[in-house]
Amino acid sequence: GDTKTGNLTANPLPSLKRTCSRSPEKLREKLETERKKLAKLETELAELKGDRKKWEDKLGVYMDKRVGGEISIEDYKEMSADIGKRIQRKEEDISSFQEKIKEKSIAIDQLEIEEEENKRGISPH
Repeated sequence: GDTKTGNLTANPLPSLKRTCSRSPEKLREKLETERKKLAKLETELAELKGDRKKWEDKLGVYMDKRVGGEISIEDYKEMSADIGKRIQRKEEDISSFQEKIKEKSIAIDQLEIEEEENKRGISPH
């Protein structure tokens, strides 16, 4: 994604950008930290999805028992409502994690652009 376009009107004086720019070392540290945070978020997201899958499987088991007549409709409804709520909560957690991951990725992209510009010793146009 091209994030540079946002700078067009925001910064008419290129010299300003350079003076408030982070040092390459600081930038690299920040980038490293952000990447680690992103990896952690992605791990947690995968775990949440695993949890959701477990609950969905459990729901499937109950459904089979219900069909097989091992549990009553009432029990099934109660269990499935409970599990449904849990799955719903997982869904909400998952989307909030996906949102955080998106924000982190954008932040990392911008840091990488800044790092690239530092290397070349130029300011964005």
